[in-house]
Amino acid sequence: MLSERVADITPRSETRQEFRSTQPQEPKRLAACAAPLQTPPV
Repeated sequence: MLSERVADITPRSETRQEFRSTQPQEPKRLAACAAPLQTPPV
């Protein structure tokens, strides 16, 4: 999905804006996925 988006980057500001608006959400999702892995077993 991400690679597809990167490959779809075009000079058009529309796509650039859409790409930039979706970027901030990516690290959040990654952090949410990594959070359970980082927390030590109780």
